[in-house]
Amino acid sequence: MPTTKTTTSKPKLTPRQQQILHLIYRYRFITRPQLQALFEHKDKKQIGLWLKQLREQEYIGWIYSDHFTEKTKPAIYYLDTPGIGFLRTVGNMPPGQLRTRYRDKARSDSFVARCLLIADCCADLMMQSVFDTTYSTHVEADYRDPESKYHFLAKLGPHLVFTKTKDNSTQPYLLSVIDSTLPRYRVRKLLKNYVEFLDSGEWTDEIDGPSPIALFICPTKADMIYVKRRTRKLLEDIMSEGEIHIRFAVANQIKVHGVTGKIWEEA
Repeated sequence: MPTTKTTTSKPKLTPRQQQILHLIYRYRFITRPQLQALFEHKDKKQIGLWLKQLREQEYIGWIYSDHFTEKTKPAIYYLDTPGIGFLRTVGNMPPGQLRTRYRDKARSDSFVARCLLIADCCADLMMQSVFDTTYSTHVEADYRDPESKYHFLAKLGPHLVFTKTKDNSTQPYLLSVIDSTLPRYRVRKLLKNYVEFLDSGEWTDEIDGPSPIALFICPTKADMIYVKRRTRKLLEDIMSEGEIHIRFAVANQIKVHGVTGKIWEEA
C-alpha cells in the first residue's frame, strides 16, 4: 500500500519575531542585547525566547561558543535559509539583496565585527534622540533599495548614513568602517572615492540641505594616523579650503563613548 509523505508547517511567527527577521536583514549580524536596545524592550528573557524559537525553526542561525573563555560573549544571529525565504514572501526587499544573505553564514570575522559595530552605532543614535535632537539612520540594506532617496550612494557604499536634526537644522553624515584586514591600496582608493564624491557636489544635486560630513572608524590609532595623513594629501591636491569635512575615530573609542561622543578628529 503506497505511503504518503506528510509535512508539518512551521508555527506562525508573531509580529515581534517577524520584526526580528527584518532587523537581522538590515544589520546582517546582531546580538540579543542589540535587539533589546533597538526594540527598547525591558525583558531580555522574552527576546531570548523569541530568538530561541526562531533558531529552533531554522529561520535564523547563530554564532556561539560554549567554551568557558567565550561563554560570556553574546550569541550572534544571522538569517538562515527559511528566514530568507520567509522575507522573500512577506517583505519588500530587493531580490538581489536577499540573495546575498545566503552567504552570510560563511562571512569573515571582520565582516561580522563591522556589522555588529554598525548595529551599536544605530542603537546609540536611537538612544541619543531626545528632546530637540533626533537622528535617523539608513544602513546599506536601506539605501540599496532603488526606491530609497539615498540610492545614489550605492556606488560609494558607506556602511551607515545618518542625519542629525536639531532646532529644524539637519546635518547628514556618511560613516564607513575601515576593516583591519583591508589592504592599504584599498584604503587609499576608499579615501580617494570619498574625497572625489564630496568635492563633486553630487550630494547637493540629489538632496536639499548641507553637504555630509564623512566619518571613518579605524581599527587602531596607528591606522587612524595613516588615513588622516593620506586624506590631508588628497584634500591638498584638490585645494580644498575647508568646505569638505572628514573625521576619524578608533573603533574602541566608539564602543566606549558611542558614535556621538567627542572623539572625532578632523583631517
